[in-house]
Amino acid sequence: GMFRGGRITDINHNNNGLEGTLAPEISLLSELATLQADDNEIGGTIPNEYTDLAELKEVNLDNNQLTGTIPRLIGKLKKLEVWDTDDNLLTGTIPASFNNLREIRIIDLND
Repeated sequence: GMFRGGRITDINHNNNGLEGTLAPEISLLSELATLQADDNEIGGTIPNEYTDLAELKEVNLDNNQLTGTIPRLIGKLKKLEVWDTDDNLLTGTIPASFNNLREIRIIDLND
């Protein structure tokens, strides 16, 4: 299948008119460091499986149509530096496990 290699380190789809949802299978890209898909029309939820992406440093999903909550186990992403889900339709509370993130520089959750 398409996700076997695990060598992909960056996914960048800014302002591409992307619709649909975030594929849980992205969590199989074990080397993924950057997930950028801001300014699209992506809906659905942020898959909980994404907290398995041990190399993830930057998540940029602002200005989409994401719903649901931020994954509760986000604190597992030990290398996370940037989390931007501003301008979405997310609800719920900010996970307490954000406090486990030692490398975090930017958290943008506003809207």
